Amino acid sequence: MADHYVRKETVAALLEDHLRRIRTGGEIFVPSERVLSREFGCSRGTVRQSLQVLEDKGFVLSGSNGRVIAAAAAEEKIGSFAFVSAGAGIVGNPAWGKLWACLQPLAEKVGLSANLVLIGWDGKKIAWPNNKQPDLIVYTSTPSESYREEIFALKDCTLITTDENFFPEIPNLVAMDNFQAGRLSARKLVERGYRRPAFLGWKMKKTYKPFEKRAVGFMAGLAEANLNAADSVRWHGGDTQAEMLREIPAAIDKILDEGFDSMFYYSDPKVDLVYDLVAAKRNIPGEFGLITLNSFNVAIGHNPPIDSISHGTSITAETLVKEIVNLISTGRKTFSPRLLSPSYHPGATLRQCG
Repeated sequence: MADHYVRKETVAALLEDHLRRIRTGGEIFVPSERVLSREFGCSRGTVRQSLQVLEDKGFVLSGSNGRVIAAAAAEEKIGSFAFVSAGAGIVGNPAWGKLWACLQPLAEKVGLSANLVLIGWDGKKIAWPNNKQPDLIVYTSTPSESYREEIFALKDCTLITTDENFFPEIPNLVAMDNFQAGRLSARKLVERGYRRPAFLGWKMKKTYKPFEKRAVGFMAGLAEANLNAADSVRWHGGDTQAEMLREIPAAIDKILDEGFDSMFYYSDPKVDLVYDLVAAKRNIPGEFGLITLNSFNVAIGHNPPIDSISHGTSITAETLVKEIVNLISTGRKTFSPRLLSPSYHPGATLRQCG
């Protein structure tokens, strides 16, 4: 059939029927334009216009991980999951709060029932939805090891974690690649002309693998540029706010005294303090470059905005939904770990290229 005789509305109607069938079969992502143009014997341009018709109807949704078939294509909910996090009233960790805010509406749109389960610091019994243990849990954090052990010991329950710290104990992992985040930060510093970058991280009482992996990735990025990596990593302690307010200034002073010209600060909860401490003694970005990881949106909300590595919230949410739907539709209990490539948010704390 000649393409100019195929109206986009006609192809849209055919597409809608086709997508409804594959959505009922458990698939949530729209096939590529190339595949669909071959399927319907028309150009990719006509397919693109037809998909726009379906987007305007709310039948198809666009996301960074591809187009998604909306829940309207399915007759009923395809399944449910619980999102478990430490908190009282709201999710305690802002990074996991961002993820829930992104995940919940996306899950509902594709026919998943998403339930937030907050575990507080009061020692109360976990309040599962409808007083029933869920079949599938997305685990981010709990306020104590006893709660974590309780959840990890659940029978007939599939666990997914968004934190590399709990892998491989939980084999189902969807998370930003912390090694690559550290490596990317080092590359950005090198690209902007800094020749003695430092990593500054928070040394917790117990080893926290994501922070350690960022440090290792940072060293790898410097080594690739033939810069001194062995002496680039520094840590500050502090288990309370008061302790951190003493530890961080001391660590910054040491980094400046040792002649470092730039720094990757491991995450952004205290990056406003770090910026003020550095800016009091060095010109940013001319004399000193600063980059961080945008976990809590402090970096991009700072004035001036601080260059940062993205925590990958939206693509993590989209990947979680895809893997949850695949587990439910296939009856499987595991999937291959998904480490997601980080991206870069430009700010005003690194020199401009060129």
